[in-house]
Amino acid sequence: EDFGLVAKKEVPVSKGIKMKRLHWDAVELKTVKGSIWEDLDESAIKYDRKHFELHFQVRQIKPPTPGDEQKQGAVPAGQILTFVSKKRTQAVLIGLKNLNMDNDRLRVVLHNMDESALTVDTLSKLLEMVPTM
Repeated sequence: EDFGLVAKKEVPVSKGIKMKRLHWDAVELKTVKGSIWEDLDESAIKYDRKHFELHFQVRQIKPPTPGDEQKQGAVPAGQILTFVSKKRTQAVLIGLKNLNMDNDRLRVVLHNMDESALTVDTLSKLLEMVPTM
């Protein structure tokens, strides 16, 4: 049953061009009857095949060339990569120096939960240096 609707012709695409897949559900003819799609005059639509193919084709990913690595933000050999700002780094270093413990001693004190070395003052200083989001 065609409900008085005219069949639509398929729009051709140039050979050799892979198009993006469109995922859609087919609409039953009875739902088209009385909708805007029934009155649509497709003869008034100008179809530009080149424009359509350009915007809906699957584009090939270019393989990276040896010079592209630096363009994409790769760190050159020998350069230090930091995740913390210089200001924050400086504040943490000053705070650690004020604890009067070297890194090894601090690690042991924290690991053993040494209450004689972990005073309220020390813990509050450490809390200020904890990474934040």
